[in-house]
Amino acid sequence: MVDASNREHAAEKIEKNLIATYGMMLSREQLADLLDRRIGGLNWELAREESQLRRELGPSMVRFGRRVYYSAPELALILAARLGRD
Repeated sequence: MVDASNREHAAEKIEKNLIATYGMMLSREQLADLLDRRIGGLNWELAREESQLRRELGPSMVRFGRRVYYSAPELALILAARLGRD
């Protein structure tokens, strides 16, 4: 189990890496690349209302018109929390 300070440190490192690689906002294609998933499979998963992944990624979603992006700082927190559970 990862304690809170280690999780915060991990989130900071993940955030820096995400921003350096993708920028502040990730497109769905970039998210698929990050999660090592095919875009079609990710789209299918995120379209399902009962999806655990959809619930977890919800706080990171930002809409610009019809487009959906994912906030790198929020994704970093989500990924760091997932690391703590494993």
